Amino acid sequence: MDHPGEPLSGSAAVIVLHFEEKLLPKAFDLRDRLDQGERLNDVDIAFLNQLLGQVHNLQTLAHSEPKIQRFAAGVVSLYHELTRAALINQGGASNDTG
Repeated sequence: MDHPGEPLSGSAAVIVLHFEEKLLPKAFDLRDRLDQGERLNDVDIAFLNQLLGQVHNLQTLAHSEPKIQRFAAGVVSLYHELTRAALINQGGASNDTG
């Protein structure tokens, strides 16, 4: 994920750091498992719910911190990728990206 090279405000820096150290590694691991055709379990669903809440926080912050808008857009894209792959693995959507 790209993030700004310039210093961020304290709250923005903490949120970005939380994503980089905790949420993104878990999200990438989940993406790898979904790419192998695995289905979500209860822990995965709880994580996606947590990630969604943090994505909302990040988007709100991006309005006041334009320097992290690109980072926020990348996280939103990753969340969409995860949920789409999970839906496909559950048999609820076609694999076409159309």
